[in-house]
Amino acid sequence: MVALESELGSSTFTFDVIGLTIGLQYRFKVLVKNEIGKTESNIVQTVLADVPETPATAPGFIIVETSTSSLRITIDQVLNTGGAPVQSY
Repeated sequence: MVALESELGSSTFTFDVIGLTIGLQYRFKVLVKNEIGKTESNIVQTVLADVPETPATAPGFIIVETSTSSLRITIDQVLNTGGAPVQSY
């Protein structure tokens, strides 16, 4: 269990949890603390760390050589993989 603590500065609070491992499940709940004491949420969220659902950015390419039966192209390296390695072109 990891305790993440921060002071609330507005009516909403956003916290980025980083370093999760793809394929593992994580359980989250909230603990609220004020000068009177602490209270623990009875809601537990289970989240599967997964690859973000965004496809890779399509690479650019140039035609290097053509013939009557073939084509040779050069493909730029994909810089935005969408969170998962490129498997094929």
